[in-house]
Amino acid sequence: MKNTNNTYEATSERILIRASDDVKIINLGIKLPGHTKKELDVLKSSIKKYGVQIPILVKKGPYKGCYVIIDGAHRLQICRELGIDCPAILIDVDDKRAREICVEKNLSMRAMTKIQKKEMAFQLFYVLKLSIPKIAQRLCLSHTTVGKWLSPDKPDAQTGKQKVYKFFEKKHVNAIKMLESIKEFMAESRSEVEDNRDIAEEGMCGLKEVLEKTLDLLTEEIEKLRTPQQEINDENETPQPDAVEGSNTKLNFDKVY
Repeated sequence: MKNTNNTYEATSERILIRASDDVKIINLGIKLPGHTKKELDVLKSSIKKYGVQIPILVKKGPYKGCYVIIDGAHRLQICRELGIDCPAILIDVDDKRAREICVEKNLSMRAMTKIQKKEMAFQLFYVLKLSIPKIAQRLCLSHTTVGKWLSPDKPDAQTGKQKVYKFFEKKHVNAIKMLESIKEFMAESRSEVEDNRDIAEEGMCGLKEVLEKTLDLLTEEIEKLRTPQQEINDENETPQPDAVEGSNTKLNFDKVY
């Protein structure tokens, strides 16, 4: 049965997403605040006991039998873990409107710290190109607060911040795309991979080696950023003999992972 849903300005239809259905997660190009393990455990317990109370939102995918999840990826994942169908609302919207709905839904249900809101404001402004009034509305903040975050008194500092943010945001998006492409390839080409194990293994090992080097580099750079600048300056100075003798410096990587 179809009905008009003013919220999405489109025709909506209630359906069930089954385990055999092909689903993809909408690509926003930004990183939304994640759920804690405790929140996911509570959600799973609720679904296990009562089922999915709020249907997920989906739109038709790029090919027949494929759906794109706009909101509710965790609910669908839990349903698949429990082996049950997931109720969904299929809406007819374009990609731009789908991204808007995804952002609206996620930000309205997430409790964020001031730092998280500030990071999200930068993403909404520089990546999704939302206006300051819309960002203020999404984050439940005043226009003045958002304006100060995005337009500080020192333009040079802002330019540097944009440069750093955009660089790592682009790398983050590329990394997610790579992971998704590997998963899709392995799922769609399993028989070819099995028939060409040597080539597949060689390719995977090569990729693994590059990723391990990347992880080592990131670990090293993260540690540098977490080390106070004074300590870095001290390390660059020529140490005195007694200072070397009493040195017992150890790097702590516990929080890196």
